[in-house]
Amino acid sequence: MNQKLNTLDRHNTFQMNSPSRVFVEVVQGTAYVTREGDNRDYIVNAGEELRLDGRGLVVIEGFPNAAFQVCA
Repeated sequence: MNQKLNTLDRHNTFQMNSPSRVFVEVVQGTAYVTREGDNRDYIVNAGEELRLDGRGLVVIEGFPNAAFQVCA
């Protein structure tokens, strides 16, 4: 899975199809995370990690900006 550092500015998004469990680790800023089939949305701050289980489209948006990694 993608383990490089990704950066997002305001209103830019990162999208991926998650084949299974993934972790979103925010290194800097804040990210808004949503996943297909999950009626919850998540706000993840710098220093926090979010675990997402299951398949589906994952969308991450800078809120207002974020630097993050996605790993399995």
